[in-house]
Amino acid sequence: MKLSRNLIKCLEKMGTWAAFRDEYDAIYQKDKSYANTFAGLLEVCNGLNSENADYLILGGLSVASYLNQFQSTAFRDWRGTNDIDLLCPEKSQVEGVLLNAGYRYMQSRSNLPGAVGRVFDYAKNDNGESTLVGFRQGVSDGWGRAITRALLNNNAIIPVYGIQIPVPRLKDLV
Repeated sequence: MKLSRNLIKCLEKMGTWAAFRDEYDAIYQKDKSYANTFAGLLEVCNGLNSENADYLILGGLSVASYLNQFQSTAFRDWRGTNDIDLLCPEKSQVEGVLLNAGYRYMQSRSNLPGAVGRVFDYAKNDNGESTLVGFRQGVSDGWGRAITRALLNNNAIIPVYGIQIPVPRLKDLV
C-alpha cells in the first residue's frame, strides 16, 4: 500500500491513522486486492474532496460505507470488491486526482446499453495487486442529466476514518 503523505497526515490529524492501519491489516490478511481498494477509496475521496469535486461513490463501497456507521469492522467483514465505482459529471474533476494517486488510464467504454455517457477505467498496481476505478461520467443529455444532478444534489455524506465519502441516499442506492 502506497498512501500519499497528504492522506497519512490527514488521518493522523483526525486521530484515525492507527484504526485505519488495523482495519487495513485485517482486510489485507483476507484479500490483498480488496485491502488496496479500501485504501484507494480513502485516497481518491480525500483528493476529490480537496479539489471540491462533485462526485459520488457507488456500488459495493457505498454499501460498506453505510454499514461502517453501525459496525466499525464493516469494511473488514464486507465480502470485498476490487473496484471503486465513481460518478462525476466532468472527467476534468476526476482525472488529475486519479493520476496523482498513481492510477493510470486504461480504456473508455460505453455506459450501459442504450444509455448516454462513458465509463473511464483506471488501474493502479500496488504490491502486485491491481485496484480499479470505474469512473462513470454523468449522463450528459436529456433525462440522464436530471438523474445525475438529482443524485449528486441529494447525496449522503458518510465519514470513514474521518474522510467524507459522498454516496447516494439509501432510497436511491436501492
